[in-house]
Amino acid sequence: MESVFVSICLAFCSAAPREGATNESRLDDLRIAVASARSKMRSLRVKARLFNLANDPKNYVVIDAIAAGPRRLVSISHYTDNILLRDTNDSRHYFEPGAVKSYYPFRRTYEVTHRFSSVAALTDKIRRYPLFEGLGWWPPDDATAPPKFFDAPWFTHEVLASKDAVLEEARSTIDGLECDVLSVPGVHRLWFDARRRTLVRRERYAGQPLKPVAICVLSDYREVIPGLWLPYEIVRELPAVPLKSRFLVDRYSINDVKSEDFAFDPPPGTIVADRDTGSATQLRGGFDHLDFVARSVKALAGARGKHVSPAAGVGWRAAAGLSAAVVSFFIVARLPRGRRVRPKALQAVDR
Repeated sequence: MESVFVSICLAFCSAAPREGATNESRLDDLRIAVASARSKMRSLRVKARLFNLANDPKNYVVIDAIAAGPRRLVSISHYTDNILLRDTNDSRHYFEPGAVKSYYPFRRTYEVTHRFSSVAALTDKIRRYPLFEGLGWWPPDDATAPPKFFDAPWFTHEVLASKDAVLEEARSTIDGLECDVLSVPGVHRLWFDARRRTLVRRERYAGQPLKPVAICVLSDYREVIPGLWLPYEIVRELPAVPLKSRFLVDRYSINDVKSEDFAFDPPPGTIVADRDTGSATQLRGGFDHLDFVARSVKALAGARGKHVSPAAGVGWRAAAGLSAAVVSFFIVARLPRGRRVRPKALQAVDR
């Protein structure tokens, strides 16, 4: 799970602003436009590729993120040269009020907690996952309070609702677009396309003296459903880290999230860890996973061998060693000492 909380933004479409309107009325129009467009997107599923711009562009992360009401699901998979790595950080994280569940496919471990589901340090990472945070969109049917960013409201509708929000007198031009500039003094500046009302840039400030702690640029807008425009490219920069990355969206699915999209049955051989009790049990089966790990390491080493330097080869040998450790742990966990897991045991921990 990524530990850096990304700050990017949202973009919506509305009617053109009124000619000759005052700053106050223009701000009211903008608020109405964002609220109207937000109401059109009750639930969202988005698949995107995430690139760290400091790294080799052949390495990227595929993100499949779902949000509906208070529920979230985020799946993370690592790729290189379009090959699925089955990285140890690959994961699937689910949140609903009262439960957090995480699955790690490489290790075949499934961690479940109910007791810690209200701990912000754990749940905020899923509820405001960087892609949602980047869009600046909070589900209209989620009545819970959105997490903050640097101790201030972040999501677009919250910033617009701030009593300190003002629309600057002068418009600004970004990439040829005439923009209205929304400001919350000392905290935010957001640039909205004056025609479409799409958010094309935002900066978040903090510290003394004030400095930008997040810079976000949204582009390649497309109309995903009538009247709703969303960005297919989002670049964000965290100057203090420093970190600069790019989301390239492959697909949006609007208002088509179903309950079964959140459903998950751990595969055979999964080690189920109940974080509330500190106990761990294992589902029967799963020896096919050992064969898969062996085939994956062999194929990956063969595919990469001709591209890597001798120094890099050390890394692949370490990966092979890690795979062997996983296999060993898997086998030890399968030994007939201790209680084996039956399906109802999983039902108990995954209540």
